Order: sequence, then structure tokens, then C-alpha cells
Amino acid sequence: MLLCTISLYILFLAKTLKIRREIMFDFRIEVAGEILRVITHNMAHLDEVVAICAVKWFGNMEFLDKYCRGGDDSLCSALYLGVNGGAGDEHPISGKPFKKKGKCCAILIAKALKFEDEKFQKFKKILEFTKKNDVDGYTQGGCRDIASVLNLLHRQHQDKENQLDNLEWMINAIWLKYEFDYENDDFTIDHIAKVAQENQNQIHFNADEWLDTGTEAIRQGQIDFLAAVEEYKSKEKAGEILTAYIPFWLKKKKKTVQLKIVALKSDSYKMVAAAKSKKGGSANFVIIQNSKGNISVLSNGWPSFHETAAILRYEEQKKNSLIITDDWRELASEGTVEGANIWYFYKNINALLNGGFTHPETSPTKLSIKEIIRAVCLGLDKQAYRWTGCKKGQFCAKKFCPYYPWGLDRCKDVRYALWRKKLIAA
Repeated sequence: MLLCTISLYILFLAKTLKIRREIMFDFRIEVAGEILRVITHNMAHLDEVVAICAVKWFGNMEFLDKYCRGGDDSLCSALYLGVNGGAGDEHPISGKPFKKKGKCCAILIAKALKFEDEKFQKFKKILEFTKKNDVDGYTQGGCRDIASVLNLLHRQHQDKENQLDNLEWMINAIWLKYEFDYENDDFTIDHIAKVAQENQNQIHFNADEWLDTGTEAIRQGQIDFLAAVEEYKSKEKAGEILTAYIPFWLKKKKKTVQLKIVALKSDSYKMVAAAKSKKGGSANFVIIQNSKGNISVLSNGWPSFHETAAILRYEEQKKNSLIITDDWRELASEGTVEGANIWYFYKNINALLNGGFTHPETSPTKLSIKEIIRAVCLGLDKQAYRWTGCKKGQFCAKKFCPYYPWGLDRCKDVRYALWRKKLIAA
């Protein structure tokens, strides 16, 4: 029954998918005899696709009544996945308490569908892998897992119709794991293809063609990486890459190292990997601007960008001549903040994104690349003070200091030490 359902679902998806303002996937599926409007972001990740499958296969009237009513479409109920603060959106929303830390879209939907019930045990391994991949960045087989390959397919085939094919490719993999391989932890395309080949007479797609699609995406990814390395070298030779270094103290090794920042313009989806690699720039941090003007600030996972986030968000608001968010904790928080919602802080992967592949609608920052480099340096260099007296702990100019609105930890430490000194003297 599930085989027939998923086949009809893919056909229905392909016929009804619509793109709203070139931003989101907006389509309809049938759930519990009703037409459900599903909305997710451009280039949906594994967790959104797993959530789509879960809702389609296991959704019921109780789920629809609780999580999908009251949408802006009078013709059908609506479910938002990974966007808009809906039942399946794990991202923080400015001004609201964040209670979904450590979760992903698929886990939220599974909880809403009461997947703790015994009858959903066949979906357990799928959810476990999805969460580890989305929350922790976990991959398998040197990025030969289905989540990594889906991302490659999206980057290589970004037009809307090809994204439909990408989703169908992934849905086939999820269905296969659920139906024939639910006890296995292996989510590499090689293993899944083997399972498909062993059950070819019972599945609705060609196992060899499915594997060819995945392996070709990996092969093309390697070609694109080498092309990005050559592009990096060419830009470096032409003086088109800005470079800066930050001194950083390693407590365990008890020594200071120089962390490298590079900034450049490129539309290559492999440029960040190229810039970080030894073949490219061996960079610790990459600031990359696409042809639309959107900028991403990426790292190797550490040190934390929370103070850089505070600086960028405050300075972005200054560019707009309107300060809406000035609370230090909010400025450094995960997600977006009012007044500077074009910047998203991904705490888990330590990245600051001004739009990108999944959110191309985001307005470009008004900050220049040089201003962003400065923000990264000031946010990460814990010995960077406005005045020597601050560094020596002699005084804090507070509101007279241009660094004060950012709420830097080093500045708070100086003020606390001065307060303690004054208290003791009294």
C-alpha cells in the first residue's frame, strides 16, 4: 500500500509544485483525505524531506487539526517546514523564547505525529540519522550519504524543475530505507543502491539509475572543487583576495596561533571548501560574497562567532540609521534579530549568513567586505581593545566608547574588575 501511495505522491508533487516569489517551495499533498498545503525553503534539506514523507505517510486528522489549521489559504490547511515559525520550524525567531534547540524539522514533526508509538519503529533509524546530520553535521562514507549527495544535487541543479527531481531521488531513498532496510544504520548511496538492487522487482524506480545520479553528483562535486581551487589561485594572483590574521590563545597547548581570514567574491558553491583546503588558502575563516551582494562568514567550527554576530548586527542597524535591537544577549543570540534580520547566526556550525542558496530572497548587507573583516577580527581577538587603558584594566569609557554597544565579554570583564576593586576599596 505504501509503495502505491509514494508513487502517487511523487506524481502529485511533480504536477502541483509551485514556487512562491522565487523563494519557497509551495505545494499540495493529500493527507488523511484532505489537501494539505506544504511550504518549505528553497533547496530543502534532508530533514524537511523526511518530514514531508512522515506527514504524507502517517498524518491524520488529529495532526491536521492541531498543527495545520488557520493558514492564509482558505482552500486548504497549511504546514510550514523549516520556515515561518511553524510546527516544523526549528530555527529561532527574534523576540521569542527558543525551545527547539538541538532539534530538526523532522524530529519536530515526528514528535507532533507521536512517533514514540511502537508502530513507527521502522522510522526510527531514519530520524536518528537525520537529526545527527542536521544538528551535528554528521556524514557517512566521506560524504557519500544521501544528505550530502542531496546538497550536491541542489547546488549543481538549482532550477526549480531539477529540484523536483532531487526531492524525488531523496524520497525514493527514504522510502527504501523504511520499507526494506529499517534496522540498518548505513545511509550511504552505495549501501542503499545495493538494497534497491536486491529488491528491484518490488520497487518503483531503477536502482542502477538512482545510484548513477548520486555518483555523478559526487564526481561533479570533485570537478567543481578543483575548478574552485583554480579560481582561488587566480584571484589570489590577481590580488582579489583580502587576507587578515587574528592572534588566538590555545589554552591546552599554551601558545598563541595565527588564525587566517580570507575574503573574496565568487559564485562557486565549492569556493569555501577550496579556500579552507591546503590546495587553496588554508583559511580558518572565509568571507564570501556572491554576485547578488549577499555575504556569508564561515569557519571551521571555532572560535565562537557570537561576538562577531553582535558587532555585525549592531553595525548593520547603524547603516539603516535605526537601532531596534541593542540588548547584548539578543545581539549575540542564535537565529535573527529585529533590525538586522538579514543576518542569521548558525551557532551549531558557527556561521553568519546574509542569505545564501536556501534563502536567495534575503537583501544584501550594507556593510562592506572590509567592515565585515574588521567585525570578525574584533569579535575573535580577545586582546583587541579601543584604548590601552581598557586593556590594562585602568578604566572603561562605557557609552563614550564605540565598542560599548556590542557588549563584548572582555569589556564586561574590565568593568567587573573595576567594580570589584571599588567595592574592596570601600
